Amino acid sequence: MIARRISRVLVLVGAAALAACSDPVPRPIEQAQPVERPVITLRGELPTRVPRAALVERAGITGVYVLDGGLARFRMIKPGGTLGANEVEILSGLTGNETIVLGELISLYDGRPIRKQ
Repeated sequence: MIARRISRVLVLVGAAALAACSDPVPRPIEQAQPVERPVITLRGELPTRVPRAALVERAGITGVYVLDGGLARFRMIKPGGTLGANEVEILSGLTGNETIVLGELISLYDGRPIRKQ
């Protein structure tokens, strides 16, 4: 008698990939309607400072949404200490020349079209 071996293939997805998608059902970019959000352009100064309200957490990973070609892109960052009541120092993940998306961030996901407000 020959024994049968049943194999299962599991696909593991990294936490960063999960963090980039805050919408439980990813939508094709061409169907997504652009949303208006305020933005702030960093001036290239190091250490980089961002408003505390710009920080988001996706799947346990802290990040910000960077405007890239009209699309919101989740960028994983390493926050440092607070600077005053409203700013956070960013230790890594930003170069200081990015445009950061602000405003209501809960409905944003990686690849969502953004219009500057």
